[in-house]
Amino acid sequence: MTAVSGIPLAWHHALDAWAAPALWRAPDCGAEGRLDALVLRDIVRDAFPQGHLPAAPLGGEAGRALAVPVWFVSRADAAPVLHEVFVHPCTGAIQGSREWGDIRAGWVNLVPFLYRLHASLLLGGPGEWLLGIVALLWTLDCFVGLVLTWPTRRRVRADRPAALASSWWSRWWPAWRVRWTAGRHKRNVDLHRAGGLWAWALLLAMAWSSVAFNLPAVYEPVMRGLFAHQSDGRRPAGTQGASQVPALSFAQARERGREIMAGLAREEGFAVRSEHWLALDARRGVYRYTVRSSRDLLDRGGATSVFLDAADGSVRGSFVPTGRAAGDTLRHVLTSLHRAAWGGGPVQLALALLGGLLVVLVLTGVFIWQAKRRALRFAGKRN
Repeated sequence: MTAVSGIPLAWHHALDAWAAPALWRAPDCGAEGRLDALVLRDIVRDAFPQGHLPAAPLGGEAGRALAVPVWFVSRADAAPVLHEVFVHPCTGAIQGSREWGDIRAGWVNLVPFLYRLHASLLLGGPGEWLLGIVALLWTLDCFVGLVLTWPTRRRVRADRPAALASSWWSRWWPAWRVRWTAGRHKRNVDLHRAGGLWAWALLLAMAWSSVAFNLPAVYEPVMRGLFAHQSDGRRPAGTQGASQVPALSFAQARERGREIMAGLAREEGFAVRSEHWLALDARRGVYRYTVRSSRDLLDRGGATSVFLDAADGSVRGSFVPTGRAAGDTLRHVLTSLHRAAWGGGPVQLALALLGGLLVVLVLTGVFIWQAKRRALRFAGKRN
């Protein structure tokens, strides 16, 4: 299910625009005609006073509406529900909204529904844990499967010169080939083994990045024990000084974030390409101002961030996705690859093909298991 749902998600940006054109399409008016991002946020806030808007998208693309996240709580004991409100960046007109992932709304929620299916099997937190455990087993299975293909050691006969003995690679090479004209069982074994070998590095990257997404309680200790990481700029929840009503407004936080980010760019030698996001974590009393910089791999969006104290604008910390700490660089590479968020069409195609290969590996694996089970039952009956 995750493999199949992941295939179309390789093109999620274009697919969402196709599935929900009335929400996304907005004729371009040029950079000069666009309203300020925080003005657009205010328009959405005024239109939905019962909603909670903890973040503001600061970027945007020509010809596309701006999607503003709004959280709604139906009752005090209910979990907040995420909606996206689409606003025209030039006129401020609200073009529509959708409850994120609710497929009952039809095609407009196709991509969010696929995301929920892919990330949690539509089960929320328990589904994320389940897929995290599966991803961890998948990671271990990558190494087990590799070892199972390893060629056995051969003894050189006394009457045969060592130079004529088959090399290690020549004995391993058959594992990389598929005997297409062989019987069904041999063909399934070859497809399973050779498919896993040819795509082994990419399979491992997908498996371990899935652990990063869904099982951080395992990923973080392992990677922090192996690689250097940046310190978290956010104060732990519940610490003294956190405020539900920040002293800094969104506009003040953005200006302060711009100032700090410009200094950080000069200090560390990177370029700021576009603004991406401003989010308030009221529990921790911190704003996160995010841009897309030359240190980002992402084709869209960004991850280069500075953290500001929501009370006085002081710097809590910063995060640069690549070039500062090996562990963070590796995570950024893995997670960006997993989401097909960099590399353009070639990476999208490679990941879609990988999704198809995963389906083949699953099916052939089941066939091989069934064949072995039948063989064991038959041997037991004969004995």
